[in-house]
Amino acid sequence: MEVGALSINEAQATLAAANRGLETLSAEGLARADAAAWLLLRHHLSRIASGLVDPWAGLEVIEAEVRWPYLVQLQMRSYPWRYACESHDYHHLYGLYVDYGDLTGRPHEVTWDGLYGEAAVAAWGRSVVAEARGWLQRHAEPVAAPDTAG
Repeated sequence: MEVGALSINEAQATLAAANRGLETLSAEGLARADAAAWLLLRHHLSRIASGLVDPWAGLEVIEAEVRWPYLVQLQMRSYPWRYACESHDYHHLYGLYVDYGDLTGRPHEVTWDGLYGEAAVAAWGRSVVAEARGWLQRHAEPVAAPDTAG
């Protein structure tokens, strides 16, 4: 299934439904969920890269809609030998997501590019935008779901 075959709303509904029916998901259901994950990552990362959403807000949406319900829950069933996020090249962005908590939770102790506090968070945001742009360049073409027939 090609990523472009789903709308954003269909992709969101697909991952939500897949997560609810995790134990009974068919190979076709997994392929559809995979296509939905690629589409939603591309959609949300393009919004971050273009400045339409704040980097933190965009990563929070990805966490709620894509990473947790699909990249973690479903992949543990399908690809237990892989790190969650690795199959969709999202691991660096997830690392940035985690780093935000340290920056804001300990603003006088944790630095980003040698900066503290609000300046560090702003620099972190620029790093997220740069990584989102890099991800979009690496994944410019829609990715077909893996062949699940074999």
